[in-house]
Amino acid sequence: SFKETPQGTNVKINLKIDSFITIFLYLFITVIFCVFLVTLYMVTTQGSAPYIALIPLAILVIFTALPHIGFQLEKEHTIAELKRILTS
Repeated sequence: SFKETPQGTNVKINLKIDSFITIFLYLFITVIFCVFLVTLYMVTTQGSAPYIALIPLAILVIFTALPHIGFQLEKEHTIAELKRILTS
């Protein structure tokens, strides 16, 4: 939104992640978390190798951090692009 003030025009932009992506990531992370719980159960009760539990844990960390990192980079790029457009 644009708002005129005596100091100049204020521009306010609302950035958000699409709801489909949010729902998909929540479902995906839930499935991976369940796999992590199953691997923990296997490690504790069936004597499986403990490093197997690290695989779903690594996937959880990556897919939890990825949207945050991607959104932050996109936000910075969008702000820089808008500043470039408004100052030219």
